[in-house]
Amino acid sequence: MKQQAERDANALNLVYRQLNPSPELPAIAQDKLDEALRLASRSVRVQAFNKAWRVRADNWRDSESKGKMALTIPIFRALIHNDPDDQYHMNHGQLGFALKDKAPPAWEEAKAELSTAIRIRGDWREKGWLYYEFARAVCRIMLDSGYLAGKASASDAREAILADLQAALHAEDIRNILTQTPEAGPEPYASQAESTAAVIDQWLAQNHLNKSKLLAGK
Repeated sequence: MKQQAERDANALNLVYRQLNPSPELPAIAQDKLDEALRLASRSVRVQAFNKAWRVRADNWRDSESKGKMALTIPIFRALIHNDPDDQYHMNHGQLGFALKDKAPPAWEEAKAELSTAIRIRGDWREKGWLYYEFARAVCRIMLDSGYLAGKASASDAREAILADLQAALHAEDIRNILTQTPEAGPEPYASQAESTAAVIDQWLAQNHLNKSKLLAGK
């Protein structure tokens, strides 16, 4: 029990240091964080996840705090490293969100992590978590050569993006993101939501898709 308590204390200390770096201390290597969480108890790994989730959720919207948000990425990687059987979709989902929202975004890796989260989660009709599809749609748009060239997407890319959007729009809060006006929410959330909505609006326009029909489920 004493040995486990020491391992847990070490793991929590490294998580705290990762989220609150000091110029007086060296950066924490990924393998050191991986090993510390491997030796930690399950309850401590849950605590590590919750701390990282909170920091990510509090800091992704504002460009000035994205550096703070990106500090969560090694923690989510360590949690994934210690879940070889892929039991927990949230590890991959939170990593996908962080990779998508960091500066600069890592679109391809974010898409891959979100796809893994969706696979582990299972059918959204039963499980929910539709922000996975919504975020993956944005990643796919930003990786789409047609969109980047100001043209329509190739048919396979178009269908994949559209399928994600059609699933995501079953969540009311996601529908609100695509319908809100500049006055619909306090900064900086409104600006972040408007930016995402603008990307999707542009993609829909380039692919000659009607936003009203999409929102109506047609």
